[in-house]
Amino acid sequence: HIVRGTAKFDLTMAVVEVADGLRMQLDYNTDLFDATTITRLLGHFQTLLEAIVRNPGQVISRLPLLPQAERNQTLTEWNNTYADYPRTQGIHQLFEAQVERMPDSMALVFGDARLTYRELNVRANRLAHHLQSLGVAADVLVGLCVERSLDMVVALLGILKAGGAYVPLDPGYPAARLAFMLQDAAFAVLVTEQKIADSLPMHSARVVCLNAQTSFDNYPRTNPAACGTAESLAYVIYTSGTTGQPKGVQIPHRALVNFLCSMRERPGINDSDVLLAITTLSFDIAALEIFLPLINGARIILVNRDGVIDGSRLIEHLRQSGITILQATPATWRLLIESGWQGTPGLKMLCGGEAMPQGLADQLLMRGSQLWNMYGPTETTVWSTIQQVTTGRGPILIGKPIANTQLYILDRYLNPVPIGVAGDLYIGGDGLARGYLNRPELTDEKFIPHPFTADARLYKTGDLARYLADGRIECLGRIDYQIKIRGFRIELGEIEAVLGQYSAIKEAVVVAREDTPEDKRLVAYVIPRDARPSLAELRAFLKDKLADYMLPSAFVMLNEMPLTPSGKVDRKALPAPDQTGQDLAETYVAPRTPDEQRLAEIWSEILQIKKISIQDNFFELGGHSLLAVRLLAHIEKTLGQNLPLATFFQAPTIEQLAAILCQERWAPSWSSLVPIQVGGSKPPFFCVHGAGGALLHFRDLVRYLGPDQPFYGLQPQGIDGRPATLTKVEEMASFYINELRAFQPEGPYYLGGHCFGGLVALEIAQQLHAQGQQVALLILMDTPGPEFPLELGRRSLHVLIRLRNRIRKRLKLHWQNISRLKFGRKLLYLLDYTKTRVQKAIIRVTYKCYLHAGIVIPHKLRNYYVFDIAVAAIKAYRPKVYSGRITLFWASKDITSHRHNECNERWKQLAGSGVERYDLPATHTTLFYEPQVQVLGERLAECIQRAINTEVEYAARFEASIRRGILK
Repeated sequence: HIVRGTAKFDLTMAVVEVADGLRMQLDYNTDLFDATTITRLLGHFQTLLEAIVRNPGQVISRLPLLPQAERNQTLTEWNNTYADYPRTQGIHQLFEAQVERMPDSMALVFGDARLTYRELNVRANRLAHHLQSLGVAADVLVGLCVERSLDMVVALLGILKAGGAYVPLDPGYPAARLAFMLQDAAFAVLVTEQKIADSLPMHSARVVCLNAQTSFDNYPRTNPAACGTAESLAYVIYTSGTTGQPKGVQIPHRALVNFLCSMRERPGINDSDVLLAITTLSFDIAALEIFLPLINGARIILVNRDGVIDGSRLIEHLRQSGITILQATPATWRLLIESGWQGTPGLKMLCGGEAMPQGLADQLLMRGSQLWNMYGPTETTVWSTIQQVTTGRGPILIGKPIANTQLYILDRYLNPVPIGVAGDLYIGGDGLARGYLNRPELTDEKFIPHPFTADARLYKTGDLARYLADGRIECLGRIDYQIKIRGFRIELGEIEAVLGQYSAIKEAVVVAREDTPEDKRLVAYVIPRDARPSLAELRAFLKDKLADYMLPSAFVMLNEMPLTPSGKVDRKALPAPDQTGQDLAETYVAPRTPDEQRLAEIWSEILQIKKISIQDNFFELGGHSLLAVRLLAHIEKTLGQNLPLATFFQAPTIEQLAAILCQERWAPSWSSLVPIQVGGSKPPFFCVHGAGGALLHFRDLVRYLGPDQPFYGLQPQGIDGRPATLTKVEEMASFYINELRAFQPEGPYYLGGHCFGGLVALEIAQQLHAQGQQVALLILMDTPGPEFPLELGRRSLHVLIRLRNRIRKRLKLHWQNISRLKFGRKLLYLLDYTKTRVQKAIIRVTYKCYLHAGIVIPHKLRNYYVFDIAVAAIKAYRPKVYSGRITLFWASKDITSHRHNECNERWKQLAGSGVERYDLPATHTTLFYEPQVQVLGERLAECIQRAINTEVEYAARFEASIRRGILK
């Protein structure tokens, strides 16, 4: 993690960085590191250094990090899952062998109807012969759209015996989804019932109705001749797709047989077991409930559709039918518990489909004999890992791979990650699907070439996971639940996991909603245990564990979660927040003054929340910089009061903002020094605004500096909408110094600036040196190298050359863009470019009219005004050589290497004590957005701490020298 994302290091720098990182971890997290962990970390360190020596010019993040022993352990030892199984047989052949062993044993029960193994086999054989007469053979897809009944199981076996692959079509699906599946699979034969066939969308398949039993009586009772191989398809299951259209996953017999043979051993089943089958056939885990008992002589108790959603009826089955095994999703297990189920002695409980919450595990452990957590995507055949759960304390693990299955946790370069480090989870082995039906491009994307084994594939699950020291795996959530809101990358699973730790919450789901266009926000849906939790306490709990941008802006109380037919939470069916701001019980403080009342109305309109307490925090309600601009513009229009954007650092609630409004009316004041984080024992860091003048993005940076680091922003004149008198860099620096020294009279000073602010910070440092003050640290964040002064004659020529080069580059860029477009689009491109230029010209004319008329510039125009001042100041600024050292943070992904080197040379000429440069994996505009801002913050914190340590050492040496002088 220390070197992740770093461009290139020389050997010395690598040693320093990694050693410092290890030292800090051991200093501050000694309780997390035992001797084994420390030994492993040092092994990683040694491996990395050896790789650097062998590849001095290589990007460090691409170098191998694991020592050979750990690499062998994660790639080979923990994936040694070989087990023998019938590799040449299909699932129907295993069933036929079981029929030979125990033909008269009861196989299937549905209500009052029953079938022995022999009876079930005969009925399936007759259907199979009929299907073969219709052309069903190996790899022929047969649609299956029936209600839950004995005929459903007969149809499954009959299709497989005929050599075909079944494709389940749930009768409860919407017509549009059924129509897509019928068209995509292009069935030659569709097995259904008469009452369902009449309501299906248009299709060209040959229909076989199961309730017309007499039509099959003339077909043989014997097993059909073997058709197909173990590589032939057994079924195709349609799952949800990211494009909005379902995708068909193709599973061969080999994968299904391997899975079932592994399940036979762990969690285990025998001929005395009774399994309650409750899962819809369109969910792939139903394959375990149907086929696992039938190839092992066990009995299936089949429940109809209504019985699956009725908790009391499920409890009745568990009481009366002698059930020994039940597989269900967490939602169904909750349904049973909430319906009053107290437990079933000897019950083996299988839980999968979604992450098992710790609280649910505790409840289940008291109600049965064994609890197993099952994990696996459809693309790797039902379940790929299992873990027996013995306690609900600590994270619920997904365990280890099943037989003939391999799991790999890799980084983005497909290198294995160290034990304990999160990475992408990949699955390989005999359980892999053939791919997606009619989707070769998606198959190639998700099923990648195996990086460690020739002629093999891996499936990228889209899950994050990490190894524990004993080889078990912890799943950390979905990568595709990773969303971005206003540039912040957020794992919804992480927020859900933290909510699940709150004692008053039984279940929680977090989604990103965009009920108002261009205003995406986080909404948490919670089911309480007993009483409604307090919103204030819940937010305080989350604030201690999550960053501000990860806090949900709305909380919705539910009695139960909406579910898909497969028993998973239906996120699309979650209701919109009722916009009252009172979804959870809380202390509401109503407006008490006219100002507070008017502000509450404005906040309600901007945040789309009907009822807001005057003590609610703007950012906790989902506010951000864009909404803050709108809100202040509304305040200016409605109340006639002009406030700078930085006001939200001091007054994020209606109560505080109303107090500031009152003060502004009696004593209007403005300061360039804005406290962003106060308190802490470290020296304050002063950071100058960028060309646009905004400071709110510094709020995200401060999170990664720690609560002990005071941070102050310097905002420019003009950002309040009034005329700016400071138009030169030297004048701005002098003004800021007066405010700095009023706050901190004496150095050493810790300074920084972003973009244009870096030039101002440089000038501040030079003027402070001239005043005899010490500057301990000067940080320039993606600040381009300034121009150097030229003699008058050369300056004119230089300006002309630059103008010519600029025109050439612009023309070349536009020509390249236009040349790629079709003729009709070329004109649109030119019109769009002209429109943009005209809009900018209108904006500049508009704010100049406001200035000329003596009217405060509206909020939406202020950034343009401040930006134009900064551009003019940059052109006029001619810096002198700075005697101190400059630390440059460079957004390395934003410019060409030629420009990069040119700016670096300029800074070297200006820094008398040299330049320390750090390349950050960001662009100029993403430097302060997640995840890049984390890298920036961590690097800035290191530089500040290093400068502090240097000052302490210098002071100690100075004091010691004085003492020695006195003693002499």
